[in-house]
Amino acid sequence: ECEILIRSYNLQKTRDNIEYCYSNYTLNNNLICNNNGESKIIEICKKDLTKWYNRKMKNSILDIENPKTYNEKIQWLKLYDNNPLKTQLTDKYLVRNWIKEKIGEKYLIPLYGVWDSFEEINFDNLPEKFVLKANHGSGFNIIVRNKSKLNINVVKKKINKWIKTNFAFKNGFELQYHNIKPKII
Repeated sequence: ECEILIRSYNLQKTRDNIEYCYSNYTLNNNLICNNNGESKIIEICKKDLTKWYNRKMKNSILDIENPKTYNEKIQWLKLYDNNPLKTQLTDKYLVRNWIKEKIGEKYLIPLYGVWDSFEEINFDNLPEKFVLKANHGSGFNIIVRNKSKLNINVVKKKINKWIKTNFAFKNGFELQYHNIKPKII
């Protein structure tokens, strides 16, 4: 069922279908198991998406079974390395605990706050210059150099869009983003 859904070569449909398949099952060692314990192999879905993505973007097909190039090895790791540490290291908020434990708190940039939604942010408590960023994606940043010139409505729209984005399926099927609870830092 999943393989048939993923065969669509429309990128948005592919992403939507993978999210549907993924959200209805739980990932376990490259198998998807529904609540009845029935297995569905997700490898086919992953390979199809990677091959489509690479053909579209690079005009070639990855050799996932025998990766030789750097790009093939990175794609292989994205698909088959399900180490839960990857999620912690990808989450821009949770990684702070790991950094604190491994090399020390002095390497961390101070936080002004951590929020689950735009409505929780009290802009009066923020300094004149600051950065807002999402913990669960890449490129989700707003650099504020002058708070008095900040358009709150534009910021609200961006942040609300970020919070709804599942970055796991946005740019090349990176599952380590899937279980990150979106926050603004």
